[in-house]
Amino acid sequence: MADTVARAIRSAAADLEQVSITARADAEHLMAHALGVPRPDMLLRHMDSPVPDAFIGLVERRRGH
Repeated sequence: MADTVARAIRSAAADLEQVSITARADAEHLMAHALGVPRPDMLLRHMDSPVPDAFIGLVERRRGH
């Protein structure tokens, strides 16, 4: 998995393209939820932050696994 929020969002969006037409937005919303911050705040202030452990599980659940 990626080491920063920005990289993890890109990776998750690529994975979610198989199950969602809004893969990038889905990945961003999941990351904001995992970080516990609003999406705009995440996009402005947290893109270089480490990836929270909960994010992987959220992406897997969204993917349907």
